Amino acid sequence: MLDKIHDYIEQSFTEVKETRKVKELKDELFENLKEKYNDQIQNGKSKQEAYNSVISGIGDLSELIESVKEPYFMPSELIEERKKRALRVSIAIALFIISPFLTAVLIVNIGIQPTLASLPMFILIAVGTGLLVYNGMTKQNYSPSDDTMVEEFKEWRVKTKSTNLAYKSFMSAYWMIIVGIFLIVNICFDAWSFSWIIFIIGAAGIHIAEGVLQLKDAEDDDKYE
Repeated sequence: MLDKIHDYIEQSFTEVKETRKVKELKDELFENLKEKYNDQIQNGKSKQEAYNSVISGIGDLSELIESVKEPYFMPSELIEERKKRALRVSIAIALFIISPFLTAVLIVNIGIQPTLASLPMFILIAVGTGLLVYNGMTKQNYSPSDDTMVEEFKEWRVKTKSTNLAYKSFMSAYWMIIVGIFLIVNICFDAWSFSWIIFIIGAAGIHIAEGVLQLKDAEDDDKYE
């Protein structure tokens, strides 16, 4: 039945030129349908019943297909909004990266007391975090126009891209901050013999972040069951 689902998707895109964006869309759509099909099987439906349920719930694919046809012109307002959002993320990441090294410079080169020298780091981190929070709160969420699988898939796709972007932004700065804290602790307290524990704590923080994301994804999946 999974082959039939795959064939259904391929037939729906027969009049569309095969591009990277088209292939990515088909792969994402197939994975989404496969997950729903397996859920139906686990709920006790037969293979044919699960297939019919998944296919009947797809809805109109024409808008999705049109979105990946070439050429695709993005509205100027959306382009400007994406530029602003990207700029805010870039500034936040730069603040995260600079913050620990600024503290190290203040301690080593200028001779400021470690307690006072740490204040700029926390201020920069707070500003960067504020930018990311503002970015997330002002982003317009996709609102499905009906209950079909296509509308649900569009919403899922938007949320997935936003989550991946946020995670990459977080990871790009996280380890730089950990390294900065490691250096500051050693410079201030000469704790080389046991300060490596900071990296273990840092790794634990990564797993916590991944767990939070997975929990959120599970809650989103439950919402549609």
